[in-house]
Amino acid sequence: MPYYSQLEKIPTRLEALNHQTVDQLKALAQLLPDGKIPTRKAELVSHVMERMQAKSLRSPRCRKIR
Repeated sequence: MPYYSQLEKIPTRLEALNHQTVDQLKALAQLLPDGKIPTRKAELVSHVMERMQAKSLRSPRCRKIR
């Protein structure tokens, strides 16, 4: 039996972020644009989720050509 349980599949981005530690979330939040980095885990998760969904992070290749 393994020492720890490893998830085989994480169905959502939110669940993936909730499995991270506060230090990991802070490091990720520093890479994202805009805003003050929160200190509490729940606030960090929502901060990262919001920034990851921002239009500024979308790839230029995904935009429609006019």
